[in-house]
Amino acid sequence: MKYLAVVGWLFCALGLSAQAGQVPEHILHLCDRGVDHYSSGTLDTAVLLFLEAEFQALELPEPAQQALSLEAIGQYYLELDFRGQSLVVYEKALSIRQTLGDTASVADILAAMGGIHFEFLDCEQASVYWQQARPLLEQARKSERLGEIEEKIGLCYDRQQRGPEDSLTILAHMRVLQQQAIDHLFEKVLLQVDLEEEKQELAYALQLKQEQALLRSTVLILILATLLLGSLFVLFQMKRKANHDLARLNQEISGQKTLLVQQNEKLEELDRMKSHFFTNISHEFRTPLTIIEGAVYEIRHTDGPVDKALDVIARNNRNLLQLVNQILDLRKLEAGKMKLDLVQGDVISYLNYVLESFQTLAASQQKTLHFVHHDAGIVMDFDPEKLLQIVSNLLSNAIKYTPEGKDIYVLVQRQSQGKDGLLLTVKDSGIGIPKDKLPYVFDRFYQLDDWIYRREESTGIGLALTQELVKLMGGAITVQSEPGRGTSFIAQLPVTKQAPLQADNRPRQPLPARSADTPLVEEVITPSEGEDLPYLLLIEDNPDVVQYTAALLKDHYRLAVAGDGEKGLRIALESVPDLIISDLKMPRKNGYEVCEVLKNDHRTSHIPIVLVSAQTDQDARNEGFRSGADAYLSKPFNREELFIRLKQLIELRRRLRQRYQSLAPLAPSNDPVFQKEDAFIADLQATIDEHLDDENFGIPELCKAIGMSRSQLHLKIKALTNRSTSHYIRGYRLMRAREMFNTTELNVTEVAFEVGFRDAAYFSRSFSSEFGLSPRDYQKTVGQAPR
Repeated sequence: MKYLAVVGWLFCALGLSAQAGQVPEHILHLCDRGVDHYSSGTLDTAVLLFLEAEFQALELPEPAQQALSLEAIGQYYLELDFRGQSLVVYEKALSIRQTLGDTASVADILAAMGGIHFEFLDCEQASVYWQQARPLLEQARKSERLGEIEEKIGLCYDRQQRGPEDSLTILAHMRVLQQQAIDHLFEKVLLQVDLEEEKQELAYALQLKQEQALLRSTVLILILATLLLGSLFVLFQMKRKANHDLARLNQEISGQKTLLVQQNEKLEELDRMKSHFFTNISHEFRTPLTIIEGAVYEIRHTDGPVDKALDVIARNNRNLLQLVNQILDLRKLEAGKMKLDLVQGDVISYLNYVLESFQTLAASQQKTLHFVHHDAGIVMDFDPEKLLQIVSNLLSNAIKYTPEGKDIYVLVQRQSQGKDGLLLTVKDSGIGIPKDKLPYVFDRFYQLDDWIYRREESTGIGLALTQELVKLMGGAITVQSEPGRGTSFIAQLPVTKQAPLQADNRPRQPLPARSADTPLVEEVITPSEGEDLPYLLLIEDNPDVVQYTAALLKDHYRLAVAGDGEKGLRIALESVPDLIISDLKMPRKNGYEVCEVLKNDHRTSHIPIVLVSAQTDQDARNEGFRSGADAYLSKPFNREELFIRLKQLIELRRRLRQRYQSLAPLAPSNDPVFQKEDAFIADLQATIDEHLDDENFGIPELCKAIGMSRSQLHLKIKALTNRSTSHYIRGYRLMRAREMFNTTELNVTEVAFEVGFRDAAYFSRSFSSEFGLSPRDYQKTVGQAPR
């Protein structure tokens, strides 16, 4: 560039090199683009970009930033020899700096502008700017800059002394001409910009006229629309009144309809409650009736002693009578017809007597019952029979829900705050009740989902009756529970002393615990000559039902007994029985869950399962079959029905063996009975095929690959094919050898090696034993020359 000296001097004068980073990027970008267009010869575009940069600089929010940006643009102008436009820009920057009172910057700009005129040999104009800058530089104490100006002023005087033909003067005139051309270019571009703005103003004026015309039309339309809307409003008001009257009539009709719906819902709810009540009542009756029917059958068909059967009948008769009495008591309580028979006595002594029999019952089930009280005696009014029912119901549940080896607590304490009262707490160590189920535990026949929390069959109205009895005695009962931490029932009874004293307040009726069922004995029952009989697993938690069923089956099956669903699953997975009979309602795992687990485990999926339940509705039966049950028996069931079902399931086992004992590839079947076992056999054969030529691949390796123990795999294969595991592996290898004779030209020794036999003689003996022909003779039958 021609004027690099000027630019460098200006950098020093204005300090732009230090402040360049404060100029906004978008302004610098416009200037850089202007320089690019200038370099490429498109001067018009370059000028427009610089003018846009000036406009953007003046639009900046901070005046100091505006001045700095204009100074930077002026620098660009100088670099491109646009002296006149640079002076214009510096004039704008000077004005802003003066407004801000920035003396130092004003002095720098004045000095710089004088320098521009000096470089163009305009000493007169340069002196004007320098004379303005001199006092400001002195004030800012810029002695170095002041010295430079003094030196430049001296040079100006020297130039004025030279003649007009001085070469610098001639050069200055040439620069003036060049600058005039540049100024003319800027004027041309500015004129174009002005013309463009005039065009835009004319277009805007035309648009404004069009908008005004549109506005007038809109106003006219609005006036007409207002008139129309006024007419419509009048019509609307008339229609609204008519609709209001119609809505009022509809509301009255809707109210009557809602009332009818509510009444209908109440009737449906009553019907559901009635149906639920009778369903549960029938359920509670069916189990003891099944046991009684079985005992009667035993008495009729036996010549030996019948005392045991009579005891079973008597015990279940008492259970039925107790259920009937509870229903009648609950009905009397709800009708307000039951009266208290209060006596005054020591309630601690009474409870101690009652709990003795329950402690015996708990101990027989490997559980410990603790009676905790801090008072030697508490004399109060109470009804012995009603209190006995309350304690019996609460303790029966606590013992049922508490696992073996755990504790049950009965706590009695005097209430110290408020009215004189007695707190009776029964706490078990069971698995607890979910929080969302607690509000319903006192509802009649309420049962938790899937009976997970039910230890065994119960009357279903015990807690409802308990709550009503506590209310009758003027008290209240609450429940506290948390899953995994047990359940506590807390009865609060008032303490009064108004009834007559009674020396002996023991209950007049027998204590329920003393007539409780004998503990369930889980055992394997094997007839003396029954080693080859089918192995049947009975999963049942009612001892009397176990006794009845075992009596029916013991001469025909080897029996194993499990007292709950969890134990039943463990026994089934470990021993793989031939048949399973399972109750539906059981502790820990119910019958549905037992079926689902066993039918979805390849170790036990083949085992036929009979579900037995007191629920006779079709929904329960359908759910049983969906879970995988092969048969469903309703209580009470008789001996003949049970044996017919078991015979049908034995036939199912025969069909399975008939399908799988041939070892040949299986044809696809749509029968759901075969699908799971087909998959197991296919997996088994594929595993053997993977190791077909490995003579060391035997039972341990197959068990590991299949994921079953040796005994489980043996029982599974035996059930499906009537072969032992080793016999099955050998038979499958030989079957694959026969296929090779049919499809290949391999000789006997080669085939033997291919199917895992390293001893050709042993292979020949095994082949002859399996198919009745030696390998060489078999080759002849298929048309292959023996080799």
